[in-house]
Amino acid sequence: MKISKQYERKFLIKELPDLSDFKKEEIQQWYLTEPNYIESTRVRLYGDGRCYVDIIKGHGIVREKYGKKSDWDNFDDKIYKYPSIKKTRYKKQFVRVLMCVDIFESGLQLVEIESHDSEFVVSHSEIPEWFGEEVTDRLSYTNNWLAYNK
Repeated sequence: MKISKQYERKFLIKELPDLSDFKKEEIQQWYLTEPNYIESTRVRLYGDGRCYVDIIKGHGIVREKYGKKSDWDNFDDKIYKYPSIKKTRYKKQFVRVLMCVDIFESGLQLVEIESHDSEFVVSHSEIPEWFGEEVTDRLSYTNNWLAYNK
């Protein structure tokens, strides 16, 4: 199981930028734990068939993720009883940060900047103008909460 520490900030989007040079992915995620836990367990299925099982510890800027690739065939119909979200993700790697624009089936639009470099993500002050209000520390903007509170 791969273990990684992530530093992430999350923002609402004021106005969508041109995403033509971002990689596009369709994603559905099921959450096996309720959002009030410090630990979140999710199953993520990509449109191309890739599947991952992750345990995410913490929320806000600093999180630890334990994950591994899985075979979707390992899951039976019981996975569908768990709350899920669907989103289209546009992502682009910059020098020290990964930027992910998520457009949810509900219409919500969020952008995340994440890195393994805490100093860069935490102190980075050059936020693009199209970023809106920061919602990093709001549980109500976590994917887990969104899945359980549609």
